[in-house]
Amino acid sequence: ASALGAPLLLASADVVPIAAIRSFGAWDVVLIGGTAALPDHVADRIAAETGASVRRLAGANRYETAAAVAAATAAPDSPTVRVAGATFETALVAAVHAARIGARLLLDADLPPGVVDLDGERLQGRTGALNQALVARFPPTGAATVVTTTSAFPDALSAAALAGARDLAVLFTTAVSATQPSLDLFRLLDPPALIVIGGTAAVPSRILQQLLGFVPLPPEVAPGAEDLIARDLFDRANAERGARGAASLAWDESLAADARGWAREMSRTGYRHATLPNTVGENIHMPIGWCDDTGCHQPTSGLLHRDWMRSGDNRDNLVEPGYVIAGFGVHCAPDGTLWAVARFGVGFEGVSPGGSPATPFVHPGIDGLDCAGIRT
Repeated sequence: ASALGAPLLLASADVVPIAAIRSFGAWDVVLIGGTAALPDHVADRIAAETGASVRRLAGANRYETAAAVAAATAAPDSPTVRVAGATFETALVAAVHAARIGARLLLDADLPPGVVDLDGERLQGRTGALNQALVARFPPTGAATVVTTTSAFPDALSAAALAGARDLAVLFTTAVSATQPSLDLFRLLDPPALIVIGGTAAVPSRILQQLLGFVPLPPEVAPGAEDLIARDLFDRANAERGARGAASLAWDESLAADARGWAREMSRTGYRHATLPNTVGENIHMPIGWCDDTGCHQPTSGLLHRDWMRSGDNRDNLVEPGYVIAGFGVHCAPDGTLWAVARFGVGFEGVSPGGSPATPFVHPGIDGLDCAGIRT
């Protein structure tokens, strides 16, 4: 599309962008792909409803189609970029940079995944590393930088066309992370503007917050970190109870399992209290990380405990003498949110009306364990 100076429109057998074609005043429409992808009736409809001529670039398979497109659009002396035809993310990176430098893009069944061949020179790596290497090799001349996700094929394909037309760098993200390579590239380029391709389902606001340095990238969750955080929260609760003369809670694995399950459920369906019998108390929380002048910080067990102790109802549950058993559960979500639930079981004497004082406060600091298994 960038080689032809044409807009890129997505279509299917059932959805044809007639209004968009008309709005561009297009007189020549090129279909990419065979009749299995875009049946002949798509071409007939475009011709009938827009008056444009319609031609097709296609082959017997994706490899021949790529060759047909390259032959029709690339100059004879253009460089050649080859990439495996079965790996979307690597092919996307190759497509972006082939469009930017005016190269022909060919799919090669003999190339392994994660490899981009540039006129015989092979570059290998994951999406972010390949993108960094190609940006370094071919610095963009456009001022803005494009942000897109590798999790949504249509959005990413549109980003490739835009990057090629305006020679812009592209930052590839996932559904939950800006990724370290894209964050590093963003800091290196320091663009005056970002062009985000896709809605918030494709590129959530959290991704932009990560790029702009408001929140950290999500950590790699350490094995066993969730259980360690839950136990640390339990120990902190008992320390607060001891300072107020209340007996220690006993760990109840049934309550803990329910708490873990509800933490995961909230991460999928939203923040809310569960419907529980009046003999069970509950605290919930969902802190995220933050960045400040000292750096970026992940949410910790200490932050969770501090916030609960600063909240009257949550503090009441933690120090309530009438509660005798408890279970704590946390879920380290892929986007970096730390979802936490505490469940408390009442003894024979019932619970007090609440209204616990804010002091004493044994653990007011936010140091503690995070999802990476690091104790700060």
